Amino acid sequence: MPVQFDPRFIWDYDRSALNPEDEDVQRWYIARVLSRGTLADVRALGFDAIRRVLPSLVLPASVRHFWEAYFALLDQDTSRSRS
Repeated sequence: MPVQFDPRFIWDYDRSALNPEDEDVQRWYIARVLSRGTLADVRALGFDAIRRVLPSLVLPASVRHFWEAYFALLDQDTSRSRS
């Protein structure tokens, strides 16, 4: 699913040259938002989209660790509620 680009995260690129349907562009943009965005920015992406691409993102170690831990806790909580 194409992402909606927020100009705050792509100020250094020509928006018209970025194809929001290109999966590489989507991964790059999501990585930027995870590294530099607010909670509202992250929510706008959608947690399912983040989870889907997280393994393939190029992220600072601290950002990657945070999101991997977040989804691990979410999975753990979900599995408990099913029991």
